[in-house]
Amino acid sequence: MGALRNSSVPMSTADLRESHQLEIWAADSDTDLDFEAWATAGRRRSIRMSIGRALRQLEAGGQIERNKAGEWYPAKDWAARDNFERERSAVAYHEAGHAVVGLALKLPIAFVTIKPPTGYVNQAPIHHSVGVVYARGSYDSPPIADASKQDAFGNPVAERNHDWHADIVMTIAGGMAEAEFVKDGNPWRELASSGDMRCIAFARRNLGDKARSVAEYEAECAKLIKQHWPIIEAVAANLLREETLSGQDVYDICWRTSRNVVRRQHLKQ
Repeated sequence: MGALRNSSVPMSTADLRESHQLEIWAADSDTDLDFEAWATAGRRRSIRMSIGRALRQLEAGGQIERNKAGEWYPAKDWAARDNFERERSAVAYHEAGHAVVGLALKLPIAFVTIKPPTGYVNQAPIHHSVGVVYARGSYDSPPIADASKQDAFGNPVAERNHDWHADIVMTIAGGMAEAEFVKDGNPWRELASSGDMRCIAFARRNLGDKARSVAEYEAECAKLIKQHWPIIEAVAANLLREETLSGQDVYDICWRTSRNVVRRQHLKQ
């Protein structure tokens, strides 16, 4: 079972037999023989019979299953599968960090998703225009909204000065929330995506001399992560279940969770 759990792909009976032989040979402290000299016909026959018996017992107990190619894999407690779930959870916390801190800084969140190949948070309005907006059936008439006054869905909105400072803090929040979840000692920079780093550089270029140091943005982000951690956990749990949440969904989760946190604090007091 150990060999199957540690393998990321199903293993054949021959592979399992060979792995078991090598383990027994390595553990045999009474011989100085190399493997070929040690693996006599009697030992090979004994190992073949014991592996076959063990596989039959594990299959009857529902612990292992066989695919169409005749290879074995764990029916449960599969290390590779567990690692995949762990990585998926890390992505959920990463994107939840972006979304929750973004809402805390009053940035308009359109949606957040953890669907492969990578997670993603979309803001509305976005930085680039989506074209002019015309009234339905009146494409020959003048547009009803200028391209610079539209949200991500093409709806007319009032002009909004983009808060690049908040954008940087929100971008840092993804890697910082993932680091808090993983707890492996890696800084947020190691967990931030290349897209995150490009967004930070882009925002700092737009701010020019008004840009603060990255350490200042990190300190502000760390404070928000600590303050809103129960909400980040709630959003991440919903992302793992639903995969995609609208901005309104995230807002509703934040509101419900914050209310429950306050209620629990009152009860504790």
